[in-house]
Amino acid sequence: MLHVQESRRILLRINKLASLPAVLLLAISAQAALIYDNGAPTTGGGNEFARWIQAEDFTLGSATNIEAFRFWAFQFGGTGYTGSITWRIYNDVAGAPGAVLFSLGAGTYWLGLHNGLLSTTTRNDFYWQNTGANATSAGLEDVAPFDSGGWFNNGQQHAFQLYDTALGEVPEPSTVALMGVGLAALALRRRR
Repeated sequence: MLHVQESRRILLRINKLASLPAVLLLAISAQAALIYDNGAPTTGGGNEFARWIQAEDFTLGSATNIEAFRFWAFQFGGTGYTGSITWRIYNDVAGAPGAVLFSLGAGTYWLGLHNGLLSTTTRNDFYWQNTGANATSAGLEDVAPFDSGGWFNNGQQHAFQLYDTALGEVPEPSTVALMGVGLAALALRRRR
């Protein structure tokens, strides 16, 4: 990520015709790249994930760093969102989540989500929203106490996306500031 001060030095060295495209290129290149999409959310319900860890499988074609993910959830009565989400990436062992991983190569994995800390085991009616049927397996769930080795079919597939760069890494105000620096550099060069 370029800081505005560093950007100013870079932009002053670029000729006036190339400044604006260079600023736009820097802004575009800072966007997070979608590396996996399990499908858009539907209105067909979801699975509660405070009493359970819900897991969905996904396949990667090459080594990848997952920096961020997006999922859809809704509340139906109860106490709802606890203020944090515990997430894990598991390897695939015979079609079910296995060990928790920290680096990923090509292969099949599982994204596991839990509403709150793993010590939260009371149902609170906060649901990971479903997606339509796709080429992946149906989701699995592990009921509390967690990591006891019992994963069961939850009969659903859930909406989520994986990204290779943190979402919001370059917030909109920074992009606007960077463009402003480029335009100021253009004006300065023109004035000279």
